[in-house]
Amino acid sequence: MSGAIAYNVFFALVPLAFAAVAGLSMLAAGTDVLAWLEGLVAEGLPSEIADFVSGSVSDSLEALTGMGTVVVVLSLLVALWSGSRAVYAVQKSLRLIEGVEKRRAYWQARGLGILFTLGAGVALVVAYVVLLFGGWVVEVLDRAGLEVAPVTTISGFVIAIWAAGVLFAIYRWGISVPVPRPLVSAVTVTAALVFVTWLGAILVPTLGGGTVAALGTVGVILVWSYVVGFVVIVTPTAVATVEMIIRGSRS
Repeated sequence: MSGAIAYNVFFALVPLAFAAVAGLSMLAAGTDVLAWLEGLVAEGLPSEIADFVSGSVSDSLEALTGMGTVVVVLSLLVALWSGSRAVYAVQKSLRLIEGVEKRRAYWQARGLGILFTLGAGVALVVAYVVLLFGGWVVEVLDRAGLEVAPVTTISGFVIAIWAAGVLFAIYRWGISVPVPRPLVSAVTVTAALVFVTWLGAILVPTLGGGTVAALGTVGVILVWSYVVGFVVIVTPTAVATVEMIIRGSRS
């Protein structure tokens, strides 16, 4: 089930990237946004991967001229479909692990999955926006004489809180019987995901160049997706077990 979650998460991130590029094609009247994005990619990825991504984005911006709205809508629909499949896999996994009978109709479970996916999608869209335009916002505020904390710190904190809220909703209402300690589980998973994402961000720039960098970057993303799925479905049981151990030691 972790593999199924990872598969659908990966194929939800890809159309979101297409939507981001299409959105740039509508906003980039000049080359400033493209140069800005190229600098951002060059800082976070190995050189060969950065050159490939920058070239692909440049070509895509030219190809998507006049088609931005259509591509954005289609990409978001595909991302919603794939993302809802990932959330449904989480719901099914939790139901099987907790031993809960299937009491809800298929359309009810999938409807909740779509709602949860929309909630998670808000965090991803905000992350994309901050990644692309956060530096520009900080520059504008600095010119206006307003000193703010690094935008990555602020946005990371907000996204983490939002992610914890979405996870709590999944644990509380994702299956017919709430998992044990849904809030504790949501906060624990969020902390684990922050750590895994931070670790992935450190590993990718160290992969070197050539084929190793290309395969390594994809590998890091796939492993990250698998770990996300595994942590999300296993943590509630782990939290309940730890609670039982603590109570047993106290008694």
